[in-house]
Amino acid sequence: MNKYSKEVKVGIFTIIVVIMFIIGMNYLKGTSFFQSRISLNARYKNIDGLMVGGKVLFNGYHLGRVNAIQIDPISKDIIVTFDVAHAFDIPKNSIAMIHSTDFLGTKGIQILMGNGEPCITGDTLKDSLEVGMINKAMTEIEPVKIKLESTLTEVNLLAKSIRNLIEDSSHYRIKTMLANFQATTQHLAQTTQKLPQLITKFDTIAANTRTFTSTLAQEKNNFQKIVQNVKLLSDSLASGAGDIKQLMQNAQKTLNQLQNITESINKGEGTIGKLLKGDELHQSIIKTTESLNALLVEFKEHPKRFVHFSLFGKKDKPQNTIKK
Repeated sequence: MNKYSKEVKVGIFTIIVVIMFIIGMNYLKGTSFFQSRISLNARYKNIDGLMVGGKVLFNGYHLGRVNAIQIDPISKDIIVTFDVAHAFDIPKNSIAMIHSTDFLGTKGIQILMGNGEPCITGDTLKDSLEVGMINKAMTEIEPVKIKLESTLTEVNLLAKSIRNLIEDSSHYRIKTMLANFQATTQHLAQTTQKLPQLITKFDTIAANTRTFTSTLAQEKNNFQKIVQNVKLLSDSLASGAGDIKQLMQNAQKTLNQLQNITESINKGEGTIGKLLKGDELHQSIIKTTESLNALLVEFKEHPKRFVHFSLFGKKDKPQNTIKK
Protein backbone atom coordinates (compact mmCIF):
# COMPACT_ATOMS: atom_id res chain seq x y z
CA MET A 1 0.00 0.00 0.00
CA ASN A 2 1.49 3.32 -1.09
CA LYS A 3 1.92 5.99 1.49
CA TYR A 4 0.79 9.57 0.80
CA SER A 5 3.51 12.17 0.47
CA LYS A 6 3.85 15.02 2.92
CA GLU A 7 2.64 17.53 0.30
CA VAL A 8 -0.65 15.66 -0.16
CA LYS A 9 -1.20 15.44 3.58
CA VAL A 10 -0.53 19.17 4.01
CA GLY A 11 -2.90 19.97 1.10
CA ILE A 12 -5.72 17.83 2.55
CA PHE A 13 -5.23 19.35 5.98
CA THR A 14 -5.29 22.88 4.53
CA ILE A 15 -8.53 22.17 2.63
CA ILE A 16 -10.15 20.80 5.79
CA VAL A 17 -9.08 23.88 7.81
CA VAL A 18 -10.45 26.26 5.14
CA ILE A 19 -13.77 24.39 5.02
CA MET A 20 -14.06 24.42 8.83
CA PHE A 21 -13.20 28.14 8.86
CA ILE A 22 -15.91 28.93 6.30
CA ILE A 23 -18.48 26.83 8.17
CA GLY A 24 -17.52 28.48 11.46
CA MET A 25 -17.75 32.03 10.09
CA ASN A 26 -21.15 31.36 8.55
CA TYR A 27 -22.31 29.78 11.80
CA LEU A 28 -21.31 32.92 13.71
CA LYS A 29 -23.23 34.99 11.15
CA GLY A 30 -26.33 32.84 11.66
CA THR A 31 -26.05 30.78 8.47
CA SER A 32 -26.01 27.00 8.60
CA PHE A 33 -25.14 24.67 5.69
CA PHE A 34 -27.26 21.92 7.20
CA GLN A 35 -30.53 23.91 7.28
CA SER A 36 -32.65 24.69 4.25
CA ARG A 37 -33.29 28.39 3.65
CA ILE A 38 -35.29 30.61 1.31
CA SER A 39 -34.16 33.88 -0.25
CA LEU A 40 -36.47 36.92 -0.12
CA ASN A 41 -36.23 40.48 -1.46
CA ALA A 42 -37.36 43.95 -0.40
CA ARG A 43 -37.22 47.30 -2.22
CA TYR A 44 -36.31 50.51 -0.37
CA LYS A 45 -35.86 54.16 -1.23
CA ASN A 46 -33.44 54.54 1.71
CA ILE A 47 -31.74 51.72 3.64
CA ASP A 48 -30.31 54.06 6.34
CA GLY A 49 -26.87 52.42 6.47
CA LEU A 50 -27.94 48.77 6.22
CA MET A 51 -25.00 46.58 5.18
CA VAL A 52 -24.46 43.06 3.88
CA GLY A 53 -24.39 40.65 6.81
CA GLY A 54 -27.02 42.59 8.76
CA LYS A 55 -29.30 40.53 10.98
CA VAL A 56 -32.86 39.54 10.05
CA LEU A 57 -34.94 39.35 13.24
CA PHE A 58 -38.46 38.60 14.37
CA ASN A 59 -39.20 39.93 17.88
CA GLY A 60 -35.51 39.55 18.71
CA TYR A 61 -35.20 36.02 17.27
CA HIS A 62 -32.44 35.61 14.66
CA LEU A 63 -33.97 34.32 11.40
CA GLY A 64 -31.18 35.00 8.93
CA ARG A 65 -28.97 37.72 7.45
CA VAL A 66 -28.66 40.12 4.51
CA ASN A 67 -26.91 38.49 1.54
CA ALA A 68 -26.77 41.23 -1.10
CA ILE A 69 -27.65 44.89 -1.71
CA GLN A 70 -28.15 46.15 -5.28
CA ILE A 71 -29.50 49.27 -6.99
CA ASP A 72 -32.18 48.98 -9.67
CA PRO A 73 -30.76 50.91 -12.68
CA ILE A 74 -34.26 51.90 -13.86
CA SER A 75 -36.23 52.87 -10.74
CA LYS A 76 -33.13 53.63 -8.63
CA ASP A 77 -34.66 51.59 -5.83
CA ILE A 78 -32.34 49.68 -3.53
CA ILE A 79 -33.00 45.93 -3.65
CA VAL A 80 -32.02 44.05 -0.48
CA THR A 81 -31.76 40.24 -0.67
CA PHE A 82 -31.82 38.24 2.57
CA ASP A 83 -32.36 34.64 3.54
CA VAL A 84 -34.37 33.08 6.36
CA ALA A 85 -34.86 29.56 7.64
CA HIS A 86 -37.28 27.58 5.45
CA ALA A 87 -38.85 26.03 8.55
CA PHE A 88 -40.10 29.46 9.60
CA ASP A 89 -43.12 30.39 7.42
CA ILE A 90 -43.30 34.11 6.58
CA PRO A 91 -46.61 35.33 5.08
CA LYS A 92 -46.44 37.19 1.76
CA ASN A 93 -48.05 40.34 3.19
CA SER A 94 -45.38 40.67 5.88
CA ILE A 95 -43.28 43.85 6.16
CA ALA A 96 -39.47 43.98 6.16
CA MET A 97 -38.69 47.04 8.29
CA ILE A 98 -35.17 48.46 8.64
CA HIS A 99 -34.44 49.34 12.27
CA SER A 100 -31.56 49.73 14.73
CA THR A 101 -30.51 46.47 16.38
CA ASP A 102 -28.45 48.08 19.16
CA PHE A 103 -27.63 51.43 20.79
CA LEU A 104 -24.72 51.97 18.40
CA GLY A 105 -27.13 52.29 15.46
CA THR A 106 -26.28 49.01 13.71
CA LYS A 107 -29.01 48.43 11.14
CA GLY A 108 -30.89 45.19 10.53
CA ILE A 109 -34.24 43.97 9.20
CA GLN A 110 -37.20 43.42 11.52
CA ILE A 111 -39.93 41.13 10.10
CA LEU A 112 -43.48 42.31 10.90
CA MET A 113 -45.58 39.20 10.35
CA GLY A 114 -48.74 39.29 8.23
CA ASN A 115 -51.47 36.68 7.94
CA GLY A 116 -51.39 35.53 4.32
CA GLU A 117 -49.90 32.60 2.45
CA PRO A 118 -46.26 31.68 3.21
CA CYS A 119 -43.51 33.10 1.00
CA ILE A 120 -41.40 31.12 -1.44
CA THR A 121 -37.90 31.82 -2.72
CA GLY A 122 -37.74 35.04 -4.77
CA ASP A 123 -40.80 36.76 -3.24
CA THR A 124 -40.61 40.48 -2.43
CA LEU A 125 -41.87 41.78 0.92
CA LYS A 126 -43.26 45.23 1.66
CA ASP A 127 -40.64 47.71 2.81
CA SER A 128 -40.62 50.05 5.79
CA LEU A 129 -38.05 52.27 7.51
CA GLU A 130 -38.23 52.90 11.23
CA VAL A 131 -37.19 56.43 12.16
CA GLY A 132 -35.70 56.50 15.65
CA MET A 133 -37.40 58.97 17.96
CA ILE A 134 -34.09 60.11 19.38
CA ASN A 135 -32.64 60.88 15.92
CA LYS A 136 -35.81 62.68 14.88
CA ALA A 137 -35.94 64.72 18.06
CA MET A 138 -32.25 65.62 17.78
CA THR A 139 -32.79 66.81 14.20
CA GLU A 140 -35.69 69.03 15.29
CA ILE A 141 -33.94 70.37 18.39
CA GLU A 142 -30.61 71.13 16.67
CA PRO A 143 -31.78 74.57 15.33
CA VAL A 144 -33.10 75.45 18.79
CA LYS A 145 -29.76 74.48 20.33
CA ILE A 146 -27.89 76.70 17.86
CA LYS A 147 -30.17 79.65 18.67
CA LEU A 148 -29.71 79.07 22.41
CA GLU A 149 -25.93 79.07 22.04
CA SER A 150 -26.09 82.31 20.04
CA THR A 151 -28.38 83.87 22.65
CA LEU A 152 -26.05 82.81 25.47
CA THR A 153 -23.10 84.44 23.68
CA GLU A 154 -25.00 87.70 23.28
CA VAL A 155 -26.15 87.64 26.90
CA ASN A 156 -22.58 87.06 28.09
CA LEU A 157 -21.35 90.05 26.04
CA LEU A 158 -24.14 92.20 27.45
CA ALA A 159 -23.32 91.08 31.00
CA LYS A 160 -19.65 92.00 30.52
CA SER A 161 -20.61 95.45 29.21
CA ILE A 162 -22.87 96.08 32.19
CA ARG A 163 -20.15 94.87 34.59
CA ASN A 164 -17.71 97.36 33.08
CA LEU A 165 -20.30 100.11 33.49
CA ILE A 166 -20.84 99.23 37.14
CA GLU A 167 -17.13 99.41 37.91
CA ASP A 168 -17.34 103.18 37.21
CA SER A 169 -20.78 103.70 38.75
CA SER A 170 -22.33 103.32 42.18
CA HIS A 171 -25.99 103.00 41.21
CA TYR A 172 -27.75 100.18 43.04
CA ARG A 173 -30.26 99.52 40.26
CA ILE A 174 -27.53 98.80 37.70
CA LYS A 175 -25.95 96.25 40.07
CA THR A 176 -29.31 94.53 40.46
CA MET A 177 -29.74 94.46 36.67
CA LEU A 178 -26.37 92.71 36.25
CA ALA A 179 -27.28 90.08 38.84
CA ASN A 180 -30.54 89.39 36.98
CA PHE A 181 -28.70 88.95 33.66
CA GLN A 182 -26.25 86.51 35.22
CA ALA A 183 -29.12 84.48 36.72
CA THR A 184 -30.83 84.41 33.31
CA THR A 185 -27.64 83.07 31.70
CA GLN A 186 -27.41 80.29 34.27
CA HIS A 187 -31.06 79.33 33.70
CA LEU A 188 -30.49 79.14 29.94
CA ALA A 189 -27.45 76.90 30.46
CA GLN A 190 -29.46 74.58 32.74
CA THR A 191 -32.23 74.43 30.13
CA THR A 192 -29.71 73.37 27.46
CA GLN A 193 -28.44 70.57 29.74
CA LYS A 194 -32.00 69.25 30.17
CA LEU A 195 -32.51 68.76 26.40
CA PRO A 196 -31.46 65.02 26.50
CA GLN A 197 -34.11 64.40 29.18
CA LEU A 198 -36.74 66.02 26.95
CA ILE A 199 -35.67 63.75 24.08
CA THR A 200 -36.23 60.70 26.30
CA LYS A 201 -39.71 61.98 27.15
CA PHE A 202 -40.49 62.20 23.41
CA ASP A 203 -39.96 58.44 23.15
CA THR A 204 -42.37 57.90 26.06
CA ILE A 205 -44.96 60.16 24.43
CA ALA A 206 -44.68 58.21 21.15
CA ALA A 207 -45.21 54.90 22.98
CA ASN A 208 -48.24 56.32 24.79
CA THR A 209 -49.64 57.53 21.47
CA ARG A 210 -49.36 54.04 19.95
CA THR A 211 -51.08 52.55 23.03
CA PHE A 212 -53.88 55.13 22.79
CA THR A 213 -54.42 54.33 19.09
CA SER A 214 -54.68 50.60 19.75
CA THR A 215 -57.12 51.27 22.60
CA LEU A 216 -59.36 53.32 20.28
CA ALA A 217 -59.47 50.42 17.83
CA GLN A 218 -60.48 48.01 20.61
CA GLU A 219 -63.21 50.34 21.88
CA LYS A 220 -64.99 50.64 18.51
CA ASN A 221 -68.13 48.88 19.79
CA ASN A 222 -68.34 51.21 22.78
CA PHE A 223 -68.22 54.22 20.47
CA GLN A 224 -71.18 52.85 18.55
CA LYS A 225 -73.14 52.54 21.79
CA ILE A 226 -72.25 56.14 22.65
CA VAL A 227 -73.62 57.31 19.27
CA GLN A 228 -76.88 55.43 19.94
CA ASN A 229 -77.14 57.02 23.39
CA VAL A 230 -76.60 60.47 21.89
CA LYS A 231 -79.38 59.79 19.39
CA LEU A 232 -81.72 58.79 22.23
CA LEU A 233 -80.75 61.96 24.11
CA SER A 234 -81.51 64.07 21.03
CA ASP A 235 -84.96 62.48 20.74
CA SER A 236 -85.60 63.17 24.43
CA LEU A 237 -84.60 66.82 23.99
CA ALA A 238 -86.92 67.16 21.00
CA SER A 239 -89.84 65.81 23.04
CA GLY A 240 -89.08 68.24 25.89
CA ALA A 241 -88.80 71.41 23.77
CA GLY A 242 -91.23 73.30 26.05
CA ASP A 243 -89.04 72.76 29.11
CA ILE A 244 -85.98 73.87 27.21
CA LYS A 245 -87.71 77.09 26.16
CA GLN A 246 -88.55 77.87 29.79
CA LEU A 247 -84.96 77.09 30.78
CA MET A 248 -83.64 79.50 28.14
CA GLN A 249 -85.94 82.28 29.40
CA ASN A 250 -84.67 81.76 32.95
CA ALA A 251 -81.08 81.81 31.69
CA GLN A 252 -81.77 85.09 29.84
CA LYS A 253 -83.13 86.66 33.05
CA THR A 254 -80.04 85.55 34.94
CA LEU A 255 -77.76 87.07 32.28
CA ASN A 256 -79.67 90.35 32.48
CA GLN A 257 -79.19 90.43 36.25
CA LEU A 258 -75.46 89.72 35.87
CA GLN A 259 -75.21 92.56 33.33
CA ASN A 260 -76.87 94.98 35.77
CA ILE A 261 -74.43 93.92 38.50
CA THR A 262 -71.48 94.44 36.15
CA GLU A 263 -72.68 97.92 35.19
CA SER A 264 -73.00 98.83 38.89
CA ILE A 265 -69.45 97.64 39.54
CA ASN A 266 -68.13 99.66 36.56
CA LYS A 267 -69.87 102.79 37.91
CA GLY A 268 -68.15 102.31 41.28
CA GLU A 269 -71.32 101.50 43.17
CA GLY A 270 -71.27 99.12 46.11
CA THR A 271 -68.30 97.64 48.00
CA ILE A 272 -66.84 95.73 45.05
CA GLY A 273 -67.13 98.76 42.76
CA LYS A 274 -65.33 101.02 45.23
CA LEU A 275 -62.61 98.36 45.70
CA LEU A 276 -61.98 98.04 41.95
CA LYS A 277 -62.42 101.71 40.94
CA GLY A 278 -60.88 103.35 44.03
CA ASP A 279 -57.18 104.24 44.30
CA GLU A 280 -56.81 103.46 48.02
CA LEU A 281 -55.84 99.77 47.52
CA HIS A 282 -53.21 100.68 44.90
CA GLN A 283 -51.64 103.35 47.14
CA SER A 284 -51.63 100.95 50.08
CA ILE A 285 -49.82 98.26 48.06
CA ILE A 286 -47.21 100.79 46.91
CA LYS A 287 -46.55 101.94 50.49
CA THR A 288 -46.26 98.35 51.69
CA THR A 289 -43.79 97.52 48.88
CA GLU A 290 -41.64 100.56 49.72
CA SER A 291 -41.58 99.55 53.39
CA LEU A 292 -40.48 95.99 52.50
CA ASN A 293 -37.73 97.32 50.19
CA ALA A 294 -36.42 99.59 52.96
CA LEU A 295 -36.45 96.67 55.42
CA LEU A 296 -34.50 94.42 52.99
CA VAL A 297 -31.90 97.16 52.34
CA GLU A 298 -31.48 97.72 56.09
CA PHE A 299 -31.13 93.95 56.71
CA LYS A 300 -28.54 93.59 53.92
CA GLU A 301 -26.40 96.56 55.06
CA HIS A 302 -26.67 95.94 58.85
CA PRO A 303 -27.37 92.22 59.41
CA LYS A 304 -25.96 92.34 62.96
CA ARG A 305 -28.89 94.49 64.05
CA PHE A 306 -31.24 91.57 63.38
CA VAL A 307 -29.11 88.42 64.07
CA HIS A 308 -26.90 87.93 67.16
CA PHE A 309 -24.65 84.92 67.77
CA SER A 310 -22.49 84.18 70.80
CA LEU A 311 -20.68 81.08 72.04
CA PHE A 312 -21.31 82.08 75.68
CA GLY A 313 -25.00 82.75 75.53
CA LYS A 314 -27.40 85.30 74.21
CA LYS A 315 -27.16 88.86 75.38
CA ASP A 316 -30.17 91.12 75.04
CA LYS A 317 -29.50 94.24 73.05
CA PRO A 318 -31.87 97.05 72.21
CA GLN A 319 -33.40 96.68 68.79
CA ASN A 320 -32.60 99.38 66.26
CA THR A 321 -35.43 101.00 64.43
CA ILE A 322 -35.46 101.00 60.63
CA LYS A 323 -34.93 104.38 59.06
CA LYS A 324 -37.70 105.20 56.67
